[in-house]
Amino acid sequence: MALGGSPDEPGFNMTNLALRFAGFVNGVSRKHAEVSRGLLRSACPHLAVEEMPIRSVTNGVHLSAWTGTEIARLLSTGGEPVTGAGFARAGSLDLDALWAARCRARQRLLARVAADLRRSFEERRDSPALLERTLAALAPEAMYIGFARRFAAYKRADLVLRDPGRLREILCGDGKPVRLLVAGKAHPRDHAAKEMLARVARVARSDEFVGRVIVLENYDMALARTLVQGVDVWLNNPRPPLEASGTSGMKAAANGALNLSIGDGWWLEGYSGANGWTIGDDRPAGDDAVQDEVDAASLYRLLEEEVVPLFFRRDLRGAPRDWLERVRRSLVTIPPVFDSGRMVGEYRDLAYAPLASRFHDLRADGYAPLRAAAAARRRLAAGIAAARIVRIVAGDSATVGQPSSVRVDVDLGPLAEGDVCVEFVVGRRAGAELSGVTVVALTAEPAPAGGTRRFSGSFTPGEPGSLGYLVRVRPRGPVSLRDPAIWA
Repeated sequence: MALGGSPDEPGFNMTNLALRFAGFVNGVSRKHAEVSRGLLRSACPHLAVEEMPIRSVTNGVHLSAWTGTEIARLLSTGGEPVTGAGFARAGSLDLDALWAARCRARQRLLARVAADLRRSFEERRDSPALLERTLAALAPEAMYIGFARRFAAYKRADLVLRDPGRLREILCGDGKPVRLLVAGKAHPRDHAAKEMLARVARVARSDEFVGRVIVLENYDMALARTLVQGVDVWLNNPRPPLEASGTSGMKAAANGALNLSIGDGWWLEGYSGANGWTIGDDRPAGDDAVQDEVDAASLYRLLEEEVVPLFFRRDLRGAPRDWLERVRRSLVTIPPVFDSGRMVGEYRDLAYAPLASRFHDLRADGYAPLRAAAAARRRLAAGIAAARIVRIVAGDSATVGQPSSVRVDVDLGPLAEGDVCVEFVVGRRAGAELSGVTVVALTAEPAPAGGTRRFSGSFTPGEPGSLGYLVRVRPRGPVSLRDPAIWA
């Protein structure tokens, strides 16, 4: 089950239903899984956030479907489709051959852009003068930045437009022309996204940005394929941490474009420090307006000081060798990892194969193991509900590096000590929750004490600070999204 939705919505909730029935729960990037553990915590009050059994299987793309002929010919052997293994060999690519391939892809992109612009202008009987000015600015020597995706407010397509004066200086630099190509569609009922798209279109038609900011209509997979194969930079600037994964940047990387992206979704795993650029940092501002301001400033600085100068730093033959070294590094580090083959293999190994094996185990002997498991679960749920924590003895303070003892007396009711885990859960206070928790399993002492069972253990703090703790009684075994539990 890939995650979506919120468990806090009123009424019947599909996410809650899926959580309770799923045998495997995952996010589509490591960050998505981390964020989802916090979002879905209220659906599983018996678990700490860190214990939520939500795995991650980061998305990947079908390389042979998205890699253009220019790069594919450099990497494939014997005419075979390019694979992750082919990209792993990209470190030995000749830089002059790589630059020639990138230039051919850019020329193909410009031919498609010019044809699309002519067609869309003619269909709506738009200004011939405006069309000619736009076409005249499609310089083959320019650096092309692509932004193409579903328009949604959190994806911030207009972030780069925040300071028009600063953007104009970037796009119109002396001897360093830069063009921004924008494409995408908004949901018909997403009025904020439609207004954002309209704003970008108005800027593209303004006198100072005609031919420098270009909006391409009728966005579809064919146009997306041409864009990721031909642009030099792929821009991705969603408001973190709202990007579950993202895949367009993976497709661009498979064609030699460099990612200029917010540190969110897949890019947190893909960025190596030398294969693209990360906008902003990992410290959320806590306020959308401030976050937009901080990220826009970082985006402009990167374009002004690093991205554009690197692209136009040329050798005697006119090739940007330092830029190409970064492209080569991107080809080696991104496509071999963010490949649909790896993704499908992880789903097979982590989810489908174990679940299939479990299914066959449970259906043996006319589903006898399944009936036994269901009966055991009903017994444990009833027993946990009847149990109670009688007393907790734990110190009010602890010394870093020194063990601190814990004793808990539990009235187990109809249950035996082998049915349950009694755990001391300690972590830093974060409002009503604990963060960075450590779970210490307590051990049953040999003899009952006054009709209860005593469980004991110790905890050794690793660093100073204010800590909080809870005690939990739950069924023995790995933590589960469906376990009953009691806390104190």
